[in-house]
Amino acid sequence: MIANFLGRFSLRLSLSALFALLALMACAVVGTAGYFQASGEMRHSISRELRLIADNQARAVSEYEERLQDAVQNMSGGAMVPNSLQELSIGFNVARMREENIETFRNAGATPEERAQFAGRSKNVSIYEWKHSEVHNSLLSYWKDLGLSDLYLIDDKGNIVYTVTKSEEFMQNLETSEYGPLNRMYDSIMAGEAEGLESNGFEPYPVDGPSLFLAHGVEQQSMFGVNEDETLPPMAVVAFRVSADKVSDMFAKQGLDSTSRAILLTDENGKVFASSDDRARTGELDFSGLEAGPTATRNGVIEDTEGLGTSLAAVADISFDGKTFHVVSLYDQAVAMAGVRAMAWTMAGLSFLALVGVCLAGMLLSGIIARPINVLTDDMRRLADGNLEHASYDYKLRNEIGSMASAVEVFREQAIQKRRIEGETEEMRSQSEKERAERENLTLRDSQARHHALQTLGTALNSLAAGNVSHRISQPFAEEFDQLRVDYNDAAHKLADALYQAARNADSICLSSAEVSNAASDLAKRTERQAASIEHSSETLTEIASNASDVASRTDQVQTIVENARKEAAQSADIVDRAMNAMREIEDSSDEITQIVSVINEIAFQTNLLALNAGVEAARAGEAGKGFGVVAQEVRELAQRCGNAAGEIRGLITRSVEKVKSGSVLVGETGDTLSRIVQEVADISEHVTAITSSMRTQSDGLSQVSSNMQMMDQETQKNAAIAEQSTAGSQVLANAAAALNEQLSQFDVSAAEQTRGVADAA
Repeated sequence: MIANFLGRFSLRLSLSALFALLALMACAVVGTAGYFQASGEMRHSISRELRLIADNQARAVSEYEERLQDAVQNMSGGAMVPNSLQELSIGFNVARMREENIETFRNAGATPEERAQFAGRSKNVSIYEWKHSEVHNSLLSYWKDLGLSDLYLIDDKGNIVYTVTKSEEFMQNLETSEYGPLNRMYDSIMAGEAEGLESNGFEPYPVDGPSLFLAHGVEQQSMFGVNEDETLPPMAVVAFRVSADKVSDMFAKQGLDSTSRAILLTDENGKVFASSDDRARTGELDFSGLEAGPTATRNGVIEDTEGLGTSLAAVADISFDGKTFHVVSLYDQAVAMAGVRAMAWTMAGLSFLALVGVCLAGMLLSGIIARPINVLTDDMRRLADGNLEHASYDYKLRNEIGSMASAVEVFREQAIQKRRIEGETEEMRSQSEKERAERENLTLRDSQARHHALQTLGTALNSLAAGNVSHRISQPFAEEFDQLRVDYNDAAHKLADALYQAARNADSICLSSAEVSNAASDLAKRTERQAASIEHSSETLTEIASNASDVASRTDQVQTIVENARKEAAQSADIVDRAMNAMREIEDSSDEITQIVSVINEIAFQTNLLALNAGVEAARAGEAGKGFGVVAQEVRELAQRCGNAAGEIRGLITRSVEKVKSGSVLVGETGDTLSRIVQEVADISEHVTAITSSMRTQSDGLSQVSSNMQMMDQETQKNAAIAEQSTAGSQVLANAAAALNEQLSQFDVSAAEQTRGVADAA
């Protein structure tokens, strides 16, 4: 039935459709199986990762709680808290101080972290501030190291005498204020209902949202630090608070992708207390769709997670004070399956490409099968219509279609052979008739052409014999005789040109010989005058050469004088250099003298001081020191005169140094001027040397020119003799040209002259 259905269409279309159907089925099966397998593996991988995250975070939260428990027990059992509570309570009990402390520590515009850094004022401090500054740094270290939201010290009256962050609970009384879990834990510890540590798990708290509280009582202490009566109630309570935001921050530090993953902390009913993702910090989760995993952790899908939508989840349980809480790790299902969907689209695209490739391959294969059959069918149809051109299909192929094509080729070759034989027979008959008619026409044309050529050529030769070289045969002969006409015309043309050129040359020779004769006569006269001029020029050049030699000799003397001047200028420059060195030595000596005068001046100053001191001591000595005082006065005056003299000497030396510097400048300028003079004298010496060399060269050149002028005089005499010989030769040439013109007058070259004139004009 399928064969009958496909038989309605062409073979090529049927094969292509069959290939496409098979490829589509294969791609659909492989793509579907791959999608479900990848989806399952992706869910399994993400579930395993979520279980690991949930278990690790649950363990981290439990360890964090144990750390807080150890810390609160250590703090309540230490000596710092009991010793500090008394002073802090005194400050609290003074109403005026309490209001002042609240105003001092609670800055309304500051953050809790900023308030926690404030330990108290440095001036005008109260009792509370003084004690607060002692204990705050230690308690602040607890707050930082444990990552607490706040730390409370509560005395036995319910007064919150200390908090780290100084929030609204600071300086409040729990008997008159309601702070939920903090009130309940305080009442339980003070009533003796709690055995040691008290914890509430995460509960709503009016100050900072849901929080975890841990509290421990501080036992009564005797004067020796030992509680001898265990029945006494605690003297105070130490409480730690960790808000849900702190836990959220701890979860957020795990480096999760905030766009697709989150870690939550919920109670046993699914109410969210903390989340690493701000979008999921409220609402409740439905755990009914979770299944138990290979560990205590549950896995599954949570529908409609607030802020995150449908998510893959893993839940691990933790316990606070007998209450069960859940650590939930979530992964956005849409994001988790995005890779699978992308893979599915990729597989669909690849399947489509594979389908297109298979379809193209099917079309190509069907074309390979169907095309030869179609080509063979067309060849058979053309053969039946009488078209015997070469077949389009290669009949040499070794397949069934090639065998069919070989059979068709045999039929075609037989038809071609038959048509060829018939055509050759008809062509031979037509060719025979055509050759016979051509032979008859050729015989008649040859006879007529031969007679016409002989008659015309005879007439032309008779005209040439009569001396008419301008006659030409213009009418063409038959093809086999026309070369005779062309050869005759060329010969006649060349003969006419030769005769015409001979006539023109003879005329030119006559004219040229006359001109040469006249020119030779003029040349002889000019040569005689030139010989006289050259002789006079030779004498003048001899005199100039003698003068140039004398100038060269005098230039040598100038060069010697300039060289001596240059040497003397160089010696003057050396003298100036020595003068400059002497000036520098004088200047250096002046500096040394100035230093010596400074020392003398210093000595005079010190002597003056000593004399002054001696005068003071003499005055103290009274009558006994008068003589010594007179001597001291004289020494003082002498020291002053030495100082004045040293000052005058310094002034004189300073002026001398200035004069020496001025002289040094002038000597330096003189040295520069002499250096320039030496350089200019050297330049003059070089120029004089160059002039001397040029004059010597010029003298030699003039001597050579004089010699050449004498040679030119001799050659001029020879040229005069040759000019006379040329005059005689030109006369002989003119006579020969006249004889040639008489011989050429026998030929008629007028027509040739006209023809050549037209050609020259063109």
